Amino acid sequence: MRGFLGAVFTTLFCLLGPAALLAQEDLEVETLNLEALLNEDLASGESGSFGLRLDEKGIRPFLHGYMVFAGSQGFGAEEAPFSFDLHYFNIFVGAHIADFLVPEIQLEHEHGGEQILIRYAQLDITIVDEFLLLRVGKFLVPMGTFNEYLYPEYIAKATERAFMHREIIPVSWAEVGVQLRGKWSWSERTNLNYALFVVNGLEQNDGSATIAVEEGGLIRGMRNNYRDEHNGDKAVGGRLGIRAIPQLEVGLSGYTGAYTEDGAQRLSIGALDLAFEVGGLVLHADYTVASQSLASGDSKLLQGASLQGSYKFPVSTSWLEPVLRVDAITLDQGDETDRLRATAGFNVYPDVDLPFVLKADYSLTLNQAAGLDAPSHGVMGQLGLGF
Repeated sequence: MRGFLGAVFTTLFCLLGPAALLAQEDLEVETLNLEALLNEDLASGESGSFGLRLDEKGIRPFLHGYMVFAGSQGFGAEEAPFSFDLHYFNIFVGAHIADFLVPEIQLEHEHGGEQILIRYAQLDITIVDEFLLLRVGKFLVPMGTFNEYLYPEYIAKATERAFMHREIIPVSWAEVGVQLRGKWSWSERTNLNYALFVVNGLEQNDGSATIAVEEGGLIRGMRNNYRDEHNGDKAVGGRLGIRAIPQLEVGLSGYTGAYTEDGAQRLSIGALDLAFEVGGLVLHADYTVASQSLASGDSKLLQGASLQGSYKFPVSTSWLEPVLRVDAITLDQGDETDRLRATAGFNVYPDVDLPFVLKADYSLTLNQAAGLDAPSHGVMGQLGLGF
């Protein structure tokens, strides 16, 4: 056995010894080509792993997040006990690579850990400056502006989303697919912007208790169809927005795709959004309509609208922002789903330069079936922080 091991070591020394001596004589450590070494697939014996090797390539990573803490109480027809809620503690991780690649992922921790998921995971590839960008992966759907830009609570004005932004545009709504987007600017705050996408699309799961494919269900329950396993139909859509003057932007969005497992029935959504900003005044108006086809040949028509206004008053180094909103929804499922709500509240920004807000508001909801005699009341306080 010793003779065998001795022969092995002797052979290795004869093969590797001269090369090692040559390397010591002819090469100094500081003259090694780092780029060439990083391009090698094998890096045996080196410290660190995949992350360290990427760091050595000069990639600029970033880490951000936001948290939302709330306390709420319901009264009247929808009475609910007072409860604290760590609604979100979400993390954003991404990087800037060579000035034209930007991967980003949002990790969502909801209701104190009740739900933990990946909200989006996308890669942006700049093709032509700001005119043309390719986005691939799982991304927030550009339907209106709220789903893609405004829903985080440290940005949103009210503590709760409008009915239409939960039940027709099911915020936060992400899809897996590809997207082309960009804008053409003719001054600092005026532009024509667009987004076009092809995605797997919303899908209503077939219930285990039925044989036929279910149809006409709630749109919010159709999210998270990350792979098309039942039919290959792809949903398509997009948004076109114009800011002709710095204070006003108007956008028009559309979406259409099969929503049943057999691919026979379609869901189409259209949305109009308007934003007006001047000084501390911000007005948002949204209208959304959706049509769900049914096997009977009929279709369900869903509609929602929201009008919201806020104004920031400077108070020393802080802002005080009163907020008013009226929103309504009808889901074509009988009077019990038709609702009208009024919300009034105020936001406090302790430091004008920080994404930190304290909110408090009161809402009154009228259900058409119950009438004026049985309104619902809600009170909520909320803390939102981006970091």
